[in-house]
Amino acid sequence: MKFSFGLMTAVGAVAPVLLVLAVLGAGWDRMWLKRVDRLTAFAGWSVDVAAMDADSATGYAGGVRRLVPPVEDGEAMQTIMAAQAMLASGEWVVRQVDHENAPEGRPEGTASVARWWVALLARIPGIGGAEAAQGVAVERAARLADPLLHGLWLAAMAMAAWRWFGRGAGVWVAAAAGLSYPLVTVFVPAAPARESWGVVLAGVQALALCRWRWTACRGGGESRTAALVAGLSGGALLWVCPAAQVLMAIGVALSAIWAGGWGWWQRRKADGARSGVRNGRSAIDAGGWAGLRFWAAAGAAVALSLWWLDGAGRGLPLRPERMHWAHAVAWLALGEALAGGAGVCAARRGGGTVGVRAWARAAGSGVCALGFAAAVLVAVHGYGGSALFEADPAAARLSRVGMVEAQSLGAWLAAEGASGPAMAVLLPVVVPWGLAAWLWWRRRSDEGERGAIALMGTVAAVFLVAAVVQLRWWAWLEAVLLGLIPAVVVGVRQALGLPFRRWVLAGAAILALAPGLLFVIRTAQRLGDAEWTPREAARLVARDYAWWLAARAGDAGAVVLAPPGFSTEVVYFGGLRTVASLEPQNEAGLAAAIRIVSAKSRGETQALLEARGVTHVVLPSWDLSLDALARIGRGQAGGEVPADSLVGALHRWALPLWLRPVAYSVPPLPGFDGFAVDTFAVVEEQEAAEAAARLAEFFVETGRAEALRAVRRRLARMSGNLAAAVGRARAAYALRDRAGFEEALGEVVALSSGPGGAVWMPWDRRVSLALVLADGGRMELARRELARCAAEIDAEGVRDLSTVALARFVELCGTLGLRVADPEARDLSLRLLPQAVRERVGRG
Repeated sequence: MKFSFGLMTAVGAVAPVLLVLAVLGAGWDRMWLKRVDRLTAFAGWSVDVAAMDADSATGYAGGVRRLVPPVEDGEAMQTIMAAQAMLASGEWVVRQVDHENAPEGRPEGTASVARWWVALLARIPGIGGAEAAQGVAVERAARLADPLLHGLWLAAMAMAAWRWFGRGAGVWVAAAAGLSYPLVTVFVPAAPARESWGVVLAGVQALALCRWRWTACRGGGESRTAALVAGLSGGALLWVCPAAQVLMAIGVALSAIWAGGWGWWQRRKADGARSGVRNGRSAIDAGGWAGLRFWAAAGAAVALSLWWLDGAGRGLPLRPERMHWAHAVAWLALGEALAGGAGVCAARRGGGTVGVRAWARAAGSGVCALGFAAAVLVAVHGYGGSALFEADPAAARLSRVGMVEAQSLGAWLAAEGASGPAMAVLLPVVVPWGLAAWLWWRRRSDEGERGAIALMGTVAAVFLVAAVVQLRWWAWLEAVLLGLIPAVVVGVRQALGLPFRRWVLAGAAILALAPGLLFVIRTAQRLGDAEWTPREAARLVARDYAWWLAARAGDAGAVVLAPPGFSTEVVYFGGLRTVASLEPQNEAGLAAAIRIVSAKSRGETQALLEARGVTHVVLPSWDLSLDALARIGRGQAGGEVPADSLVGALHRWALPLWLRPVAYSVPPLPGFDGFAVDTFAVVEEQEAAEAAARLAEFFVETGRAEALRAVRRRLARMSGNLAAAVGRARAAYALRDRAGFEEALGEVVALSSGPGGAVWMPWDRRVSLALVLADGGRMELARRELARCAAEIDAEGVRDLSTVALARFVELCGTLGLRVADPEARDLSLRLLPQAVRERVGRG
């Protein structure tokens, strides 16, 4: 085939690419960028938005972050945090992560490609912004990281397909890479991840393998350039996502094996070995496989170089998400095994004799094949579970943005039926595979197209098996099919006449891509009209909560025990530390969280919390993962949470005396109904009456009337205790029980006026006493207690008060003309209040 690459050819090649990019820019990317910007611009309600700080690694004071990634998983947050840490430290790799598995931290062993990409874009003016702080520049660069990667990949794939297979192949590859669902959903604005790079590298390798096999089967010699491109991209893919490259290598190996078997069967079926090609169906056995040695050698060299250069995974044990040197050695062994076996088969096929050296090489190839098989078994079963099909939340998602979730393809299709989303997912795979099957069984098909179809069809079949088991692999399957499409397009062009083939290719493209494009457009329109989805509202609550907790923790910071997903959000938005997380490499932190929440005795739980330095235990209402961890720790497959575990006690409000509830409020805004975050600070052991009174105030501020009545009855049994009387008074006032309030107020006045009064009470309890006296109209007594509190206030006391109590304290001090003695505490009390509350209460 002769190619022309003049000006008109180049313009014709760029046109379809620009068209697809325009569709993406006007639809998918624009919608998500608009959505991300709306989420990020939402100010929150508990504290003011942090000011920009060029000295902070994140670009904001206090180490907080603003950008809200729209994806379900936490990898985008991890990537942004790592890129900011790299720029702040001046190092180009992150080997240790300190914000998880507190207090030890955890090693980082995954490929740094996404982090490098974001950090690079952050330094480019107009993308990251040279005028902004480095941390803010990283957030801005993260918005465009995946869309830019998608556009560059799409253009490169289209131009390569045009150069290698002709104009029609370039147009088809551009359309499939830019419009296939769910492939397009891998590239989400503000969500940089290794998966995006893995899909890109898988598509490049598939196209290069198709070109290599095409040239080999057509008798023109193997294309070393295509084999080199396949090896380079495959080596990088092994570094980025070892499981994907294992699937790719398995597919190539199976293709080589069954190619030899098919050729042998066809020759036996014919009258003799030399006449076995007369029916044209043994073309799969045509051409050499020696290029696989070059493919594996180049790939192993690149993978080992990147693994050594990155350095993050060296010295760490095998894990599915990170490369090990054994992966590269196994791949090298596979390439040698396939090439050596092909050499012996070629000698036998030609009717010649096979020498001792050839048989020795064949034996060595067999040993290498056994080594590869052993390495695959280790990769699959050596991690205490399945490496390729490891159970995690992302495995059940067809899309990174969480549009479709199911345990397997069969389960999803059973629930979905023959609907638009199902057609959008299936047709981009079924249509090219159907055309490929027709071309394969066609007697007059070209040897090159048959060989390429056999190779890439087998590789795609391996990915199809993975995609049927776990939906996460479906986008990878569509990327691999980009290597099958050129052979199909060229085969159709050769098989049909000029007018008819154009209609067939255009109709096939519309049938394959139109449902996915329509589904993406409808999704964009639906999200554009919606205020907030439940997941987005939960993330906004998580961001506001993280800011609120970070402001209250101060410079000392906080260590949070929370559900793994929520922990990642708190770490990202608030710059805090946590024990568990969604990161698979945080095995130690997850194991520690399981042990803490499932411990049978309160003494053991307290000791474990203290050993980890945990300052707050957090239970978001929408994430019950800690319940599951408690059951796992007790060996339960399901059922109720163990009542004697920490989580069981928190659900029953049977708090140990070393946990103090801290009220955090979600405002009654549209889209935020039903969200709550219960926080429990780990403190020194309290008096029982003080603990019950604090719990009553927590129920008052969070609006839990039934729970408040229960704790009020408990306080009623503590007569003669000032802290209990204050708690009963606040409960009765909130429940609008006037008689009960007057009764409790009388006891409060009597006890606070007696010998010693309230001097012995903790500072936050005396603030509550002053507020109760003010509610009861005893302003002189309230002024006396409030003056003492204003004189003895400190930063720690301010942080102990809830937002509601702090606002009332500041407001009452202003009303009574009292001034807080400590300037630091006075400024802190105002900073912990949102702007709207400050304007209302004034400056006390």
